[in-house]
Amino acid sequence: MTLIRDILRTLWRFVFFWALDTASLLLTAALVPGIHFQSADNVLAVAAAAAFLLGLINFLIRPLILLLALPFGFIAIFIVAFFLNALALGLTSQFIAGFVVSDWLAAFWGSLALAFFNTLFTSVIAVDDDDSFYQAIAERLAQREDFYAKTSTQGLVMLEIDGLSYHHMRRALDKGWMPAGCRR
Repeated sequence: MTLIRDILRTLWRFVFFWALDTASLLLTAALVPGIHFQSADNVLAVAAAAAFLLGLINFLIRPLILLLALPFGFIAIFIVAFFLNALALGLTSQFIAGFVVSDWLAAFWGSLALAFFNTLFTSVIAVDDDDSFYQAIAERLAQREDFYAKTSTQGLVMLEIDGLSYHHMRRALDKGWMPAGCRR
């Protein structure tokens, strides 16, 4: 029963985020010049297809390219991520008939608007990370490990806080300001 519930929860989460991405794409097309939907009859279907393909492109291509940019540092990853979003939006327009991104500048501004709307929607709706894909992987891996081995000996906690002297730490322990550090 728990497997079916997990599958249904994952499916519901997928459909929910797909709908959010579709709404974000519709708002982006309404506000960013150079991005629009040609078909007036089935705009919602075209937007849903574009949101699905955009998510698929981001899922498959983005991690690989960001992994290649990793050795160049945080700034390089940040810049590459901006251009990857624009590239993904441009590629999506090439494969989905009825979804038009006129040029790379529109793709760039559209990717920023799309990221803004996605962030806005997920923060307003208060989407929790408790059920996220990566959280589930971390929990599954944590269940395999025995983190708390049962021993009869005491352990050692090493703490490094830059700028905190022994005198200040000792004073905080003596005054009870760090009750967890006083346990024996």
